[in-house]
Amino acid sequence: MTYILFFFLALSITGINFAEPNKFNNDYMSKKQTTTINGIFVFLVFLSHGAQYISLDGAHNEVYVLLRRFLGQAVVTTFLFYSGFGMMSSIQKKSQNYIKEMPIKAFKLLIQFDIAVIFYLITNMFIDRNFPLKTILLSFTTWVSIGNSNWYITSMIIFCLLIGLAFTISRKNYFVGIVLTTLFTILVVYFLMRIDRPAYTYNTMICLPAGMIFAYFKPTFDKLIKNDLTYLILILFTFVILSYSRIHITSGIQMYSIWSIFFAFSFVIFTKKIKLEHTFIEWLGNHIFSIYILQRLPMNILHYHGISTRHPFIFIGISFFSTLIIAILFDKYVMRIVNLVIDNLRKRIFHS
Repeated sequence: MTYILFFFLALSITGINFAEPNKFNNDYMSKKQTTTINGIFVFLVFLSHGAQYISLDGAHNEVYVLLRRFLGQAVVTTFLFYSGFGMMSSIQKKSQNYIKEMPIKAFKLLIQFDIAVIFYLITNMFIDRNFPLKTILLSFTTWVSIGNSNWYITSMIIFCLLIGLAFTISRKNYFVGIVLTTLFTILVVYFLMRIDRPAYTYNTMICLPAGMIFAYFKPTFDKLIKNDLTYLILILFTFVILSYSRIHITSGIQMYSIWSIFFAFSFVIFTKKIKLEHTFIEWLGNHIFSIYILQRLPMNILHYHGISTRHPFIFIGISFFSTLIIAILFDKYVMRIVNLVIDNLRKRIFHS
């Protein structure tokens, strides 16, 4: 896994461009740039999931094991942070027209997820993997898994509903809307903790409202970072917060939340000065949903046939390229049909 990791990181840095002294990238939060960063992390998520099926013993895996242990759930923080930034930016541009469609966005996400669940049900029939009827039914709500990844989709559906509620209450007072979204998120995290949900299902959720906060204060942030000196001070400040929170990460959800937020924010700082451009990695970022949700289909099949145990490198390679093919087909055909259905539903609701 270490060799795969190094190869991918080497591939990533081929598209790096540095800004001139005392100058910064104006498009550091553009869709193209954030998508590319997310492309890196969706690949790391793929490796992390793939590693669950294979043995990581041996010196050749030590570097990857250390990195995986260090990152933990941080691999999804940019997904949440950038999603929060994008949602807030859309609210600022479209106001109530965007907010009133949040329930439809949640419904669309659920439909896309449920179609993927059907694929997992079919696959499970061929690999002798059986689940109780209750588990199968609950899997369509995203609450439980039948071999697929689910918790992130649960979080995004919750966020669509929370943001819709928060900004409906606050109307055009965006700051109040962000505060309400943050408070609602904290309440959801507390609820999930109280019912003993696994920590990974909630310990990075705060990153999404953090992204919304950054979107709101971005103009002020850009004015503060005037030259390389202020940029260096920001890097040192972020490094201190990251180091302290990482050292005390096991002390509770509060410290884990700080670690998660500043880990995602470190990539905001990175792209402020360094532009990352790579067509393939950007493509990965553009297909996050399908890659994230569908990658366990080939993994489960290959693991059932023992490939993960006998030939771990072949397992990772076939799983990766199979996932890309499945993602292409899913986005081209399934997502297109879902988009048409949802668009017609939207027109009926808002233009009837």
